[in-house]
Amino acid sequence: MKKHIHKLYHPIIYRKPEPGHIINEMPLEQGLALLKEEEDYYPGEQQYTALMCTRLRKIYYDSPECSTYLIREARGVGARYLLGTKPSAFPLAPLAPSLLGYKYDERFNMQRTGQTGTYRADDRQHPERAGQIPEICEANKRRFILPEGCYCDIGHLLLGLDACNHCAPVCPLPEGLMWMRCFFPSVDSNADYATWLGNMAHAASSFLMGSLQKQTINPLREPEDTETKVPLSDLLGYIDSYVIHQNYPTSAIHGKRLTEILCKYYSDGRRSRELRAHRCSIFCRNIGLKEWEGSRFAQEEKWISRYKKQLRNATAFYILGQLGTKKGAWIALKIWFRCYEKELDLELLLHTLLDVLKAEIKKEYSSKKERYNQQNLFA
Repeated sequence: MKKHIHKLYHPIIYRKPEPGHIINEMPLEQGLALLKEEEDYYPGEQQYTALMCTRLRKIYYDSPECSTYLIREARGVGARYLLGTKPSAFPLAPLAPSLLGYKYDERFNMQRTGQTGTYRADDRQHPERAGQIPEICEANKRRFILPEGCYCDIGHLLLGLDACNHCAPVCPLPEGLMWMRCFFPSVDSNADYATWLGNMAHAASSFLMGSLQKQTINPLREPEDTETKVPLSDLLGYIDSYVIHQNYPTSAIHGKRLTEILCKYYSDGRRSRELRAHRCSIFCRNIGLKEWEGSRFAQEEKWISRYKKQLRNATAFYILGQLGTKKGAWIALKIWFRCYEKELDLELLLHTLLDVLKAEIKKEYSSKKERYNQQNLFA
């Protein structure tokens, strides 16, 4: 039987709308103005940077799973809008079943859900708009166009920042039993899971679900090559969340407005331009890729080995969250026991990310216009 080949396309910088997405062009200045209005909704708290990061994040992400497992420390912070789930227009299967000639097995359907916010009846500014969608929550207005002309998902950037501000492992155990997490599936960093690792888990889940649906019909049929595209504007937001957290006081109890920090990072100042020009180098250092050797990192194999386990566990959590406890628990358990290693293609995903990061870092090193202390980045 022919081996199933996945072709993964995963750029970091993307300057046109993603396939299947209708992008309402939202320049950065306009998007930050909307976020500033949200900051002003909480008078006296605008400069409580860490708190405001959580409040702004909850405009886009405030699911029970997020509060219970991902960012536990921030679960008590109230959200202005009432977030409800809605079916996503983008299914997780690699290609439509009609294109592949396979009939779907409904047991393995994974319907992505998005969140959309509506005004509450007790909103201090607009109680008359109860049930209506505020402008900041309208479809596709979370993707900002940066000064460089590329797209950045502000929701994912805020999720990454908030997770970085509340670093903790991810595990299904309650807080009092977290000391036992080595005996259960867990991810070491909630910041990783909230950002790039969760993105990889989404793609791995697509691979697995597509494979399971085909197996139930005709497991001996030669599978066809499929191309899975993970969200493109997401990765830049993920990377920038690490860069901003490391270089600006986003976790300050009382500091600057978060919108002021974002405006400064994306400004035309010399330091801001240097940080953005070397965002991938800074990101790599934060996820354990250090000691650049000109064309590769030292101990890449060790990094792949470590994060293969992390990605496997993250995929198990993702499957459980998408399919629910009844359908997802058995599949998640089999993932943890390594029953689906071939279908998940974990090493392919990690190598794909590694390759694109190395390509970007080579560009950063070859730039003669920008002078940045690379030895400090990879110390």
